[in-house]
Amino acid sequence: MSSTRISLIGAVALLLLGACASPGPGRSPVVDDGVPEYGGGIQTRSMGAAPASREAVNESKPLSELNTPEAVAAREQSARSAPRSTAPAAPRPPVTPENSETAAAEALLASADPHKQNAALQKGAKVRARSGASLRSRPSDTSEIIAIPSNIEIELGPQVYNAAGYWWYATAGKETGWLLQADIAR
Repeated sequence: MSSTRISLIGAVALLLLGACASPGPGRSPVVDDGVPEYGGGIQTRSMGAAPASREAVNESKPLSELNTPEAVAAREQSARSAPRSTAPAAPRPPVTPENSETAAAEALLASADPHKQNAALQKGAKVRARSGASLRSRPSDTSEIIAIPSNIEIELGPQVYNAAGYWWYATAGKETGWLLQADIAR
């Protein structure tokens, strides 16, 4: 092909591209409803009609701030200071030899609150787990269970706190995993 023919094809192509990009004769850049009309290309009329962006409004806090020990303690304190109903408490049966084991179990459960930090427990401490306790692969009640033999000495590692309570990364013999603080024998 000759260079004149290539130049002519290039000029026609540029003319056609310019015609596609321009709004054309007789078209106003502003439409009747006051929304500016955008020329051809990717932009559309709906982009000009979209509402202006605004800052997101979110009054909630992230879960990591809601479940700190201080936040849990503040919620418990506000629940204790709230006015209580004047309904009489249900009477407790007297402790007899038949139900003394039940009373002891209730006292143990009351003292094993997973949301109260036990200051006596420290990293490196050697403890025993209550019967039926197990390690977990993650600090969660729904994670994989790792069985530990009963009456084995457990060494405590780092501690974390989450919605389930305080967890200790523990080593029990050859097994390692997370142990809920409430599962530590007192």
